[in-house]
Amino acid sequence: MADPVLAAARLIQYGAGALLFGLPAFRLYGLRGPSVRAERLTLVVAATLLATGALAALAAQAAAMTGQAAAAADPTIWWEVATATQVGHALGGRVAIGLVLLVISLGAAAR
Repeated sequence: MADPVLAAARLIQYGAGALLFGLPAFRLYGLRGPSVRAERLTLVVAATLLATGALAALAAQAAAMTGQAAAAADPTIWWEVATATQVGHALGGRVAIGLVLLVISLGAAAR
């Protein structure tokens, strides 16, 4: 059960990361035009998806490590996975990056 959820969460994270880093670079090097508002909205959505995908992956990883689906909803197991494993550190970093980029994107969208 956890494997398809992990795969979907990774796909969401990779897609969101590609948008978050690729769209500004494309804008910087190639795209010129009036699509700034749509670009900002896309960045907000991508940052939200990155953080959400990482949290979903953390829940699925907790369930996979314990072998119990109920572990996906247990914050103590989430904390153990996030602090005691390398996968948890990486997912925590992705959540943090997603939240920071969300705040930056929301600030840019407000202008």
